[in-house]
Amino acid sequence: MQAIRGPEQSVRLAIRSARRLFRDALATCLAAEREFSVVGHVPDEADLLALCALRAPDLVLFDIGGAVGPKPLTSLAALHRRCPRTRLLVVYDELSRAELTAIWQVGVDAILPGSHSLDALMVVLHQHAAAVRSVSGPVRPDTGLSDQEQEIIALIAGGHTVSRIAELLGLSSGAVENRKRQIYRKLLVSSQSHAIARATALGLVNRAPSRRSRARTRGGTTLVVLRGPMTATLRQAMAVLTANGVDVVVEDGVRYQGGIAVQDGSPTCPPVLVLVDPAPSDWPGVDERTAPVLLVRSEPMSPAETIAALASGVAGVVAAEDLVQTLVPALVLTDHGHVTVEPGAADALVAGIGARFLDGQQGLPELTARESEILDSIASGHTVRQTARRLGIAEKTVQNIQARMFRKLGTQNRAGALGAAHALGLL
Repeated sequence: MQAIRGPEQSVRLAIRSARRLFRDALATCLAAEREFSVVGHVPDEADLLALCALRAPDLVLFDIGGAVGPKPLTSLAALHRRCPRTRLLVVYDELSRAELTAIWQVGVDAILPGSHSLDALMVVLHQHAAAVRSVSGPVRPDTGLSDQEQEIIALIAGGHTVSRIAELLGLSSGAVENRKRQIYRKLLVSSQSHAIARATALGLVNRAPSRRSRARTRGGTTLVVLRGPMTATLRQAMAVLTANGVDVVVEDGVRYQGGIAVQDGSPTCPPVLVLVDPAPSDWPGVDERTAPVLLVRSEPMSPAETIAALASGVAGVVAAEDLVQTLVPALVLTDHGHVTVEPGAADALVAGIGARFLDGQQGLPELTARESEILDSIASGHTVRQTARRLGIAEKTVQNIQARMFRKLGTQNRAGALGAAHALGLL
């Protein structure tokens, strides 16, 4: 017997649209709505049926476009038969009376003209979400992906290793490996690359825009971790922060509250990280943090160095000579989602970024024909050796071209390349 869905649970929504911009924009919009959880978005009917079998959505938003042929109608009818508890909402551009009648007859719950606004669509979605909450939700198929399995495939697509996933989810490495095998079986694939390609095609994983959460606070006070060699600059940063009522944790685990060392270890919630003249060993993990990162440098930074720091996950740069005046304001700004740099580098930084765009060094990456072939081979789950045989080239050549493609896509491995390529519409 199924439990009634509680008000705190989000309504699961799947999107089908052949228009990439439409489904990406709608998925992004709905991601900000706590009432909805987008379980996937796909371009065609076959993938929609597979997605519904794996994730059992409460609502399906079906963008039928401007013409109704037999294939969409057949797919809607099949979806209604297989998932009778799932509500079907159709968006159309222009349909005849006969076509509208045919859509109603396959069991659709609502039909909305595409000429209506996004607000109108949201009103309809909220109405059906309320109806979903008032009754039992759809039966989850035994062969579907669990929430944890979806989280694991999303982390794999983000380039995380098994050990890192185990650490993030509080599982053993063996448990993660077992989940991976279950995911492969459910997606009908035999390799990690093929699993990522299949999951991204079904909209199960997405490269969302990078968003850093605000630093957590304790008693209304921002928590800060200082990392770097114990120099006069680091001591000055600690003095400035504690003088302004900021709780400070040094890497040795000693927390300074109100200028007094408290031996209770590091805070349990994500703090702001302040790198003070960091050594190379201080940088690993910076780009994975969800709270802001500030960089304090005793030596002036060039625009290129500032851009490199921002690309590495830093949200603000402060000159050591201006610590007293600018450290706390920079802390507040980055805590609210702003990027800050020292005044001396700001003009040059803006000019440098503009020059890179004007010179065509940024924007959508352009893959060569061979790079595209290798990308398609990776998406098919082929190994480097299989790709080399398929294309009739040496394995070393595949590795070299693959490395060049990774640089263009801004990734470091095959999993990241597939995620980036799918997000950019290159697959």
